Amino acid sequence: MPETRVFVVTAAEERLRLDKVLAARFPEISRNVLARLARDGRVLVQGSPRTKAFPLREGMEVRVTFPDPDPAEGYIVPEKLPLKVLHEDDHIAVIDKPAGLCVHPAPGHPRGTLVNALLHRYPCIAGVGSLKRPGIVHRLDKDTSGLLVVALSPPAYLRLVSTIKNRNFTRAYLLVVRGVPRPRRGRIEMPITRDPLYRKRFTVAIGRNARLPSKPAVTRYRVLKEYGTTALVRAELETGRTHQIRVHMKAFGHPLVGDSLYGRGNKEFPISRQALHATYLAIRHPITGALLSFESPPPPDFQQLLEYLEKTRHGM
Repeated sequence: MPETRVFVVTAAEERLRLDKVLAARFPEISRNVLARLARDGRVLVQGSPRTKAFPLREGMEVRVTFPDPDPAEGYIVPEKLPLKVLHEDDHIAVIDKPAGLCVHPAPGHPRGTLVNALLHRYPCIAGVGSLKRPGIVHRLDKDTSGLLVVALSPPAYLRLVSTIKNRNFTRAYLLVVRGVPRPRRGRIEMPITRDPLYRKRFTVAIGRNARLPSKPAVTRYRVLKEYGTTALVRAELETGRTHQIRVHMKAFGHPLVGDSLYGRGNKEFPISRQALHATYLAIRHPITGALLSFESPPPPDFQQLLEYLEKTRHGM
């Protein structure tokens, strides 16, 4: 439902333009969005719609009605949600994202995302990069847990985007797969394309899909431990395509445990999502150039799965 916020103009705001006061009162919302609200008649001063240049007087009541959140229009509601922050400074933050949390709003899911939480904690990111995905320079799937770096300033955003585009940072993941990959250490190099039969899924562009538009994708992997017919694997990305590890491991014959989109789901195992965790991130600070590295241990549900596999040696 639309949200209305009301405030009374203070002595310090006397004679200031309406748009200046709105920007100061609502720093988490971009100036363009606030200007559009005034233009659309959603900002009332003493009960009457006013333009952004209207001069305010002490004691005036200002009523701002925000429409239903619509990421496509650039308006995202800041929300106070729990965040596990491993690092923060004036330019970047490193977040340990839980499984089940979407990174940014999408049609039908305007609230409860990482971006909503970031806008509450860091109002400065409004307008940093994309209006729809402020501060976001790379992503994790909703049901993938682990490490993300976020830009908090425009210079950091531009440099992080360049760093990621040029593959000058390291990302490592822990995953549990069906079967035991052979060889135990290897490099999967298969281009990825959208699945022509199911648009929500991706696939490798080989065989009958070889002529489809695709992007190069490379994943390096290493088997850490075998559990009969399952294995714990560490994977590093040389590229960052959507669902890359999940697509590559399926094509390699070893879909992720718990992956209902690319595998057989999770009926056999005590985990309600794909067993994929972004465990390591190393990157140079976009402003200082210092090398930063972070590690995140497996979350409880992932650890519970490993304990179950250790206890049952599943498939033996």
